[in-house]
Amino acid sequence: KTSCFLFALLLLQPPASPAQESASSLYDMGTRQYAEGDYESALSSFKSAIRVDKSLQDAHYWLGMSLYQMSDYPAARKEFIDLGGLRSAESRVLRALGAVYLKERNRAFEALDVLHRATQISPLDAEAHYLTGLAYLTLMSRGPVAEHPYVDKARNAFNRALELSPRHFDASYRLGKLYEGESIQNRYIPNKTDSFYTMSLPFEGKALNVMSAMAAFDRQLKSNPAHVEARHALATLNSRLGNHATAIRSLEGLARAEPDNVVRLLDLGIAYWRAKEWVLAEEIFERVVPKLPENEQEIYRDFGT
Repeated sequence: KTSCFLFALLLLQPPASPAQESASSLYDMGTRQYAEGDYESALSSFKSAIRVDKSLQDAHYWLGMSLYQMSDYPAARKEFIDLGGLRSAESRVLRALGAVYLKERNRAFEALDVLHRATQISPLDAEAHYLTGLAYLTLMSRGPVAEHPYVDKARNAFNRALELSPRHFDASYRLGKLYEGESIQNRYIPNKTDSFYTMSLPFEGKALNVMSAMAAFDRQLKSNPAHVEARHALATLNSRLGNHATAIRSLEGLARAEPDNVVRLLDLGIAYWRAKEWVLAEEIFERVVPKLPENEQEIYRDFGT
């Protein structure tokens, strides 16, 4: 009797309209294309789905994400604002809007507003905590890291992201850069404060934060071996600490992978210099210095003096 009742109930249900079926199939196609990294095709599919059914909220969200991936931030922002913006009750919408604001100039405070709301709605959203850390980093872009009032908040945000997602693709690297910034009393800025005199000085910094930075970079590489910036950061820190063989081996690998990357080559040249590999350092600098802006070239031209 029960099965007969359920069958009768199904018969009474109105069949899905062709339009609904079309919108759903277009949406499914878009999500597959997005997952494959084909954002342009996904964008087209989500737009087509919305033309069929404007009420399809998920299609609007993924349309915004496709626009974000294609770097059309104004259009992406409009989609997320239309989905409620700061008033949204969905953490994913707030998180996405925060990510857009972080890509736009002078909108870090707006990013913090929506990201704080995202973490209030969904405290277990690791990505929202990670983006909150990035927002604080954006506001910390000027001045010494160790003296900035947001340094503790940024560190806490990245630590929370790692608690929730221990193998996060980038949070350990960002945490390492914070520790590195806190450790260096006289902030080391390549191409600006460097000279052959200061390059040869022993590292001056807070040992505990240095070790924390190195541990964070190492953790990032264990969870994401393809994280090039973490590998570069660990190598340059090893170079400054006098771990020359380890630093040079890593920097040589990075330079082989990106033979035209001036930053990688300069740091390799500096590592050779610190290791007293004068000939190798000279070869690197002679190749790279002419590619630098003219006002930076003098820093490296006193090699023979």
